[in-house]
Amino acid sequence: AAVLWETILGDPRRACRLYEETLGLEPGRRSAILGLIRTGTRASDGKAVAKALLEEARQTSELAEELDLKTRAAKQLVTADPARALSLVLEVLTRDPANTEARGLETHLHEDAGRFAAAATSLKTRIDHVHIKEEKLKLLLSLANLQETQLRDHESALTTLRSARSIAPDHL
Repeated sequence: AAVLWETILGDPRRACRLYEETLGLEPGRRSAILGLIRTGTRASDGKAVAKALLEEARQTSELAEELDLKTRAAKQLVTADPARALSLVLEVLTRDPANTEARGLETHLHEDAGRFAAAATSLKTRIDHVHIKEEKLKLLLSLANLQETQLRDHESALTTLRSARSIAPDHL
């Protein structure tokens, strides 16, 4: 029935609901998971897509895939449910502290919520885990900007800029 609503009748929202009902009755059903991802994307329903991705994460036995799926689910929830998105991100980071995608999302979520001290901590952790000079420089400059403009911590911003200069003296 969900395929009918999705393809012939062109109502992805109704199809989403049917796929969700199917997953409620048969958790882990692959066709329902994929259908919910597809129709949730078409309907711009981030919560539905996240639900499907989390169901997929529960089904996988590979840690890397599970963490990737949970991070993708968190991205879907950024605007609809930022608290749940942060919870998922923190779960991923507990299991893989060097996960760059989840760490970047953590920074973004903290900034959006006005938790600038937490965003600065997240940026510092990202800086510690990055090994590419250009990326480290970009993160240091972002941290210095955050320290200067949001935290009003001029001394820390200056120290961060000095660290950036030591990495790339020709850029500053």
